Amino acid sequence: MATAHSGEEGIRVFKSQPIDAVIMDYWLSGMDGIEAARELKRINPAIPIVVLSALTELPGESIGAADRWLLKGEDPAYLLNAISTLLEARA
Repeated sequence: MATAHSGEEGIRVFKSQPIDAVIMDYWLSGMDGIEAARELKRINPAIPIVVLSALTELPGESIGAADRWLLKGEDPAYLLNAISTLLEARA
């Protein structure tokens, strides 16, 4: 499992290691999560991306960048189920 503390760092990690799925916050330092997700999808559109946010509605700019949009504080089982579903669909 790889971790990053900013959008830019996440993109560097994504380029340098095999990644099965990405879980990121909407609010990242340097660039927001949607901007980072768009770049990751440009690099490899097959990788599932889950964005976590306190926002209850999906911002319009996130369409096509995030495969799932989840509220922070959701039951962790919901996040795990979302990731499993996205990985199964990719297989």
